[in-house]
This record gives sequence, structure tokens and C-alpha cells, in this order.
Amino acid sequence: MQTGLGHFVKTATEQLSVVRRLLLIVLVGTVGVGVAACGSSSDDTATSQAVATSAPDDAACIAAQGNSDWSVAKVICTKAAELGNSEAMNVLALAADRDGDAELAESWWQKAAALGNANAMNNLAFLANSAGDVELAESWWQKAAALDDPNAMFRLGLLAKRAGDMKLAESWFQKSAALGDPRAMYDLGAIADEAGDVKLAESWWQKAAALDDSMSMYALGLLAKQAGDLALAESWWQKAAALGDPDAIEALKTLQ
Repeated sequence: MQTGLGHFVKTATEQLSVVRRLLLIVLVGTVGVGVAACGSSSDDTATSQAVATSAPDDAACIAAQGNSDWSVAKVICTKAAELGNSEAMNVLALAADRDGDAELAESWWQKAAALGNANAMNNLAFLANSAGDVELAESWWQKAAALDDPNAMFRLGLLAKRAGDMKLAESWFQKSAALGDPRAMYDLGAIADEAGDVKLAESWWQKAAALDDSMSMYALGLLAKQAGDLALAESWWQKAAALGDPDAIEALKTLQ
């Protein structure tokens, strides 16, 4: 259920989206778009307005969109990073990690995190956790959670669950779910199910399934089967299987 490059937060599609925004930012920089407009998604409107008035070169925009043209995008991202754009730093870090340069990746994430970038904090937490430094990982996730990052809240919930503190785990999952994280919704459903509250479990799994969470779809299929509704169970498992859920795929075989 983790997302991103390997175990990191930004997906390749999100990375290219950021690159395209950064390209536009740099291209229109000569007409007054400064660092204030060089932000993340919250600054998209300001950036779009500037682009609309400057009519940047479409060919240059297209050149930065594909992985094959990363050399072009890298120049643009580096320029944006030099201007203090934390998302550009995050993109450069992901590229460095992809190329196997962990030291450079961590350096860029450290710089981005220092500017308050929650994605960078998440990625630094993943690095620490992978190295076995759970305390440092928790520290980074706490910082990202303080910025209302749902992924960090979900990860803190998992840490609490692993430590056996289900009350704290549920608290973090509630916060993450309130911000739309389907993984947290699934876990809240599992907690309710284990407590015998099937109605609450179903409610959480329904919410997560609406966000294409295959594990919740599989769980709803199990509930339907337990209730004797094989047609509904099959329907949920087919939806989960279409998303690649291995448990759902196996469950469908039992109905044949």
C-alpha cells in the first residue's frame, strides 16, 4: 500500500507534474515570478496566472515531460532549487535516489525539509526507518504530521500499533483518515472488526473502498460472504482483483 519511488512519497507521475510546474516557473521568471510563486500545489493558481500572461514556449514545456529528457528537466529543477523551491529539491532527491546516489538524495531532502517540505520529511523518515533508526524516523514523521501530512500520521499510527499502543495508533489513524488517507480508514475498520463492531468496520471499509483501496474491498467481500451474500462478495472481490489485490484474486477462485 506504500506509494512513491520505491518506498518514497512522490510517484513518477507526481514528479513529472512538479517538473512541468517548475519549468513554467523558470520560463516566466523574467516577467516577475519570484520565489513566492515557486511553491508546491498551493501555489499552482499563482503560477498558472503568470504563465497565462507570459505564453511560455510549448516546445520547452514538452521537452521536460519525459524521463528521456531528464537532463533538460534537471537543469530547470536545479535552477528552481537554487531559488529556494523545496519541491524542486524533492524532485532532485528522488532522481538521485533513482540513480543510486543515496547521499545526494538525503542532502536534497534535508534542504527541502529545512524549508518545511512534508514530502521530504516523510522520505527522510523512510530512510531512517530502513536503516533501523526508528526513533529518528518517528521524529521526522512527527514533524511532517505537525504540517497536517496524512501519510506521516498513518506511519505514526503503524509505529504505535507495532509498539502495542492501540489507543495511540487509533488516534493517529483517525487524524490521517480525516485527511482522506484510505490506508488509515482500512486500519480503523480492522480495529473495529476486531472489537466486534462489524457495522463500524463496514462503514470505514466502505469509505476506503470509495477511494479505491483494494484491501477494504476484499474485507467487504469477506463480510458479504459471512452474511451469506455470495453475489455481493464476488462483486467486491472482482473490484479488488481488478486493482491487483492477491487475496481477492485467490478468493474469487473459491467461488468457481
